Amino acid sequence: MTLVDVLRLLRRNALVLIISVLVGIGGAAGYSMLQPVVYQAASKGYLVVGKGASTTVNEQLNANSLASLRMQQYLPLVGTQAVADNMAEEMQLDGRGFSPGPIEVENVGGSGILQITARGASAEEAQARADAGVRALASEILRLETLDASKIKESETLDDAATGGEASLTLVPYEPAGLPGKPVSPDWVKNLLIGAGIGLLLGLILAYLRKMFDLRVRTTSDVEEAAETAVLAVIPTSSELAKQRKTAGGLERSSLSSEALRQLRSNIRFLNVDDPPRSIVITSSTPGEGKSTVSANLARVLAEAGEHVVLIDADLRRPMVATQFGIDGKIGLTQVLAGRVSLTDALQPTETKRLQVLPAGRIPPNPSELVGSKQMTEVVKKLRQNHMVIVDAPPILPVTDAGILSRQCDGAILVVRVGKTMKDEVKLSAKRLEQVQGKLLGAVINMANQRNMGEVVYGYGYGYGSKGYMSEYYASNAEPSDEVIEPELGESRPSPGSQRIIDESKSAETTQFARVADAAPRTQKPAGEVSRAAERPAHAPAPEPVPQPTPSRGDSGWRREAPALDNDDDGLRTLFGPNPDAR
Repeated sequence: MTLVDVLRLLRRNALVLIISVLVGIGGAAGYSMLQPVVYQAASKGYLVVGKGASTTVNEQLNANSLASLRMQQYLPLVGTQAVADNMAEEMQLDGRGFSPGPIEVENVGGSGILQITARGASAEEAQARADAGVRALASEILRLETLDASKIKESETLDDAATGGEASLTLVPYEPAGLPGKPVSPDWVKNLLIGAGIGLLLGLILAYLRKMFDLRVRTTSDVEEAAETAVLAVIPTSSELAKQRKTAGGLERSSLSSEALRQLRSNIRFLNVDDPPRSIVITSSTPGEGKSTVSANLARVLAEAGEHVVLIDADLRRPMVATQFGIDGKIGLTQVLAGRVSLTDALQPTETKRLQVLPAGRIPPNPSELVGSKQMTEVVKKLRQNHMVIVDAPPILPVTDAGILSRQCDGAILVVRVGKTMKDEVKLSAKRLEQVQGKLLGAVINMANQRNMGEVVYGYGYGYGSKGYMSEYYASNAEPSDEVIEPELGESRPSPGSQRIIDESKSAETTQFARVADAAPRTQKPAGEVSRAAERPAHAPAPEPVPQPTPSRGDSGWRREAPALDNDDDGLRTLFGPNPDAR
């Protein structure tokens, strides 16, 4: 892991680190509150060499050297019982009722000064203990210095030994202890800093473990490594896309989501310049990753770019395309494959020009057999001659439909949801397509948080503000025009006067066709029949559009009445079994 990776890790887990530091500070504060308040005071004493110890300069120097050596020998006396007893007597004489406590002694700078440090529950108690400690140590040093070695018997202890000699070294109080102004314990600043440091360390460990053991897809590199394919687009979350799952509706042309879908359209065109795909399966690893929404909006943007597009709802278990376009989904793919309805009648127009939809139709009991049939292959083959075919397939891991459809089409695009799809699921989905010899064209990362678009695209820890790296560009003051500018399709546009004459002629012709259609009996068209546009060679000029039943504008989009069916269910029995209505 490089320094850049560490910085990205810190940025990505900034909230975790902040919470960890706050928890550490809180723990340190709780610990400090439970600790007793302790004050500390210090007094000083000075070691004096006796007058009779030296008479000349050399003797004085020798006496000072001896005093320094003896002073190091007296320092451990502060822990003896004799000094403790002397200290208890001194504090009893003090009259303030404080009890003796442990003291510490040190030689200040190698000089003849000894510093006695004592602690207490109050400032006065610490002061009294420090002063009493100096006097107690001085009394013990004086007793040891005045011992008469000649009178010490073998059976006697130093406590019982006789004194009376002249002291060569004496400790006298030099500076009494001052009254401390604040306690030394608990040290709030020190404890809080230690707590913050421990919290930060734990936060870093947690952030590293999160990164190492995160099994969900977070970035484009996660998808590319798992599926071994390129990411064609990253689609951000959008309220418009969320509404499409329940009601019909399109996207604003200037939204971030629509721009991401246009990027997907451009990348699809350049997947293979010599032989671009004409039929594409859109699938996902598991349900709930937005593959139907991606399919519908990809079909829209392709049609807006001048392509003639057919969107097939091949998810015969949980069809969603009819709901997203607000059309009647009772008649569709299943009836076409059963031969009950012609492909021309089953195709339904949409509000988007050049886009037709083939709904799923009635839900059958054997979806896998239907999508794997020869009729399905023939339908895709005929439609792709003059149309861009987008197939909305079921998730590939729960069922086999998407794998079967990928062989019938030019390839499949895998939709992956950020923060939901597991890396192993992406890897297994790619393997499933490889096992059935299907081609994985690429992947689409869906539902990326707009705040973390940079992180998803460029890697762990990147970010570009509140809306992502495209927000500032689309947040300009320029308002998009309501007028839709259609792309040039290789034919000249008539003048306004000529266009008016053409429109009047077409209106009269459409009325005449409608009258003839009402008078003529309805005939059943053979299965597999496609529109005249599908049968026309690619180089032939576009003929006049075949009159379609007049669409009615509903609450949720363009609707066309489904063709009527005969009462007999012979064809449906073949497709659904003996009792299709029970399904």
